[in-house]
Amino acid sequence: MKGVSKVNIYITDELKIYLKKKSHTSIVLENIMKRVCCASPLLPSVRVGKVTNIDNYHIKDIDGIRVYVHKGIKYAREVLKIDVRKFLFVYEIHVSDPATKCFCSGQL
Repeated sequence: MKGVSKVNIYITDELKIYLKKKSHTSIVLENIMKRVCCASPLLPSVRVGKVTNIDNYHIKDIDGIRVYVHKGIKYAREVLKIDVRKFLFVYEIHVSDPATKCFCSGQL
């Protein structure tokens, strides 16, 4: 496994639009790992905002968005995708592995 600092992080256009519309300029990848699908690797949690203890994070600037990546995250794949999805009137920022072929529709 490698640290996320060496992984390609892809932010979707939909998320970029959402962040700009809400005047957010940064997101945080936390070291709270979870499985979102039967076939996915463990993925970091994501949230909008900044961090207070900058020493625990790598900082990446991706298309004008500052991404704080916790130094303790271990991830086994090459690409990490960050996107936004909408359910009724609620928006959720989420992380996924684009290489995963899901069989459970994320109903883990």
